[in-house]
Amino acid sequence: MGFHLQEEKVDFGTTSIENIFINDFMPMANGTFVKVYLLGYKLARDANLSIKSDHRSISRHLNIPLEDVLSAWDFWEKKKIIVKHSKDEAQGSSNDYDVEFLSLRQLYLDNNFSPKNLDPDHSKPSSGDLIDSMKNAEIRDMFYSIDQIMRRQLTPNERSEVLSWVFEFNLSPELIIKAFLYSVEQKNVKNVNYVGAVLRSWYDQGVLSPEEAEELMKSSGKAYTAYRKIYRLLGYSNRTVSGGDREIIDRWIDRDQLDLDFLCEVIKEASKRTSNANMNYMDTVVKNLIENKIDTVEKYKNYMAERASAKASNAESQSTSKSREPVKTGSKNRFHEFEPKRDDYSPEDLEKLLRSKK
Repeated sequence: MGFHLQEEKVDFGTTSIENIFINDFMPMANGTFVKVYLLGYKLARDANLSIKSDHRSISRHLNIPLEDVLSAWDFWEKKKIIVKHSKDEAQGSSNDYDVEFLSLRQLYLDNNFSPKNLDPDHSKPSSGDLIDSMKNAEIRDMFYSIDQIMRRQLTPNERSEVLSWVFEFNLSPELIIKAFLYSVEQKNVKNVNYVGAVLRSWYDQGVLSPEEAEELMKSSGKAYTAYRKIYRLLGYSNRTVSGGDREIIDRWIDRDQLDLDFLCEVIKEASKRTSNANMNYMDTVVKNLIENKIDTVEKYKNYMAERASAKASNAESQSTSKSREPVKTGSKNRFHEFEPKRDDYSPEDLEKLLRSKK
């Protein structure tokens, strides 16, 4: 038993492309830039060195302007996955350069597994980099979430610092958001440098994904776990816990000794019955349950089942009561008991009566 590939009778050649390019870099570029990169990469790997290829040959092959080819190389150079090697400008134009394709796997290993820490003295992105980065929806959403967590907008210098963590050290926006949540909610520190220290600590511990960070935060604080679970149920995933909400949750857990699973079950069900599922409403619901000595998931489920049964029974009894009421044949007013006088008049009497009223 084994696995085999069909032997090809004619070899048309193949070009393998690293998955890192397809997964991480291709989505951020337009189609022309991707085509230029792929064709150039293919030419770089081609063993037939007798074929002369340059920017103009790529332009002719793809049927695009030469300016588009040069713009593509500028773009990929900014992404740091190619290197331009300029020739002697005295012998040619400024566009006369070779292109070296860097190994993306090696870049990934260097960025993720080399002993590189978050150095506060490293060069930060420029204002132009900041503007360009805001065109990326993921980066935009990251800064919006951070502003919500910090309850203020970051300064340009702070944004540059955060952006450097993304581009220089390959930290994901989700991991950075987790670090801000941890710093503000669990440590009550609203300082970007402190968040950088948290990320350095996580890096040293091998915490490189949002999921690993979440597990680490859970193990370091029961209250934090409660805040995050309850806020997630309320639809506030990336919002920092307010002081008032923090007091309510702390009271539920510390004073009332309520189990988190019970609280989550109550909040999940209560959210279905209101369009304004805020913490004050939930606090009222929980207080009523405590007064009725309902403080476990099992008791709450039994309570809800009995409530649903009573509601169904009440609806059935009301339906039966209405069916037994006599059918009303007509509407009545305040004169419904008035009976008109029924006198019999002869034709002569009617004529006299009419004459007397003239």
